Amino acid sequence: MFGLFKKKERIALENPHEARIVSKYAKSESGGNLTYVTGEKYPMKGNPDFLALKALSPIKGILDKIFSSRLTSIIPFNVSNEKLSGAVQEFAKGFDLLIEAEKLEGNKNRWKNMKKVICVFLEHDMPYRYKLQWMFERMDKEKIKLEESDKYFFRVKNFRVDLEEEKEELFKTYPKYKNKEEMDKFNKWLSTETNWYHSNKDLEKTLEQLVKNYENI
Repeated sequence: MFGLFKKKERIALENPHEARIVSKYAKSESGGNLTYVTGEKYPMKGNPDFLALKALSPIKGILDKIFSSRLTSIIPFNVSNEKLSGAVQEFAKGFDLLIEAEKLEGNKNRWKNMKKVICVFLEHDMPYRYKLQWMFERMDKEKIKLEESDKYFFRVKNFRVDLEEEKEELFKTYPKYKNKEEMDKFNKWLSTETNWYHSNKDLEKTLEQLVKNYENI
């Protein structure tokens, strides 16, 4: 896990292939756990517990099977963002961003299915929607935001953590992609892995580099 972080965020090490080990545990100001790992720039927030992850594994497996199966196709509604109520539109927009930021097709499809299930559920089962709205409006958004230390560890995943920044860089070189129609065409091409994913190095490519591949088709 610890050898795959984004290069610009890594600190200099005498031996970049040095094995990572937990050096100490501590508590954050909020009382949460911090895990310090040798060779890493930041401590990890939390302390992933093997037994907890083991217990959650079958539940995650069941959910993955549900959201990746044909069960979602039996829901007799199409999710059209503009036709949803205001609060559910925000959930839908959040899912759209997750779908766009995922690099791998399977992950994108999982979020698409999840979007349909959850948005239809919240749109039509209003008591649950009201309770979620009630809960979210009482949350401190500043505490939920990803800090730089979170992003540092998150970048190991096949996910565009810096999506907005990547798009800004893309627009500087290719301003035509500010047009929603052009961006939608590119995202459609990008959503099919076989168009661009031929080796693990392709996962490190920026949107600008991928647009170059796209336009050379």
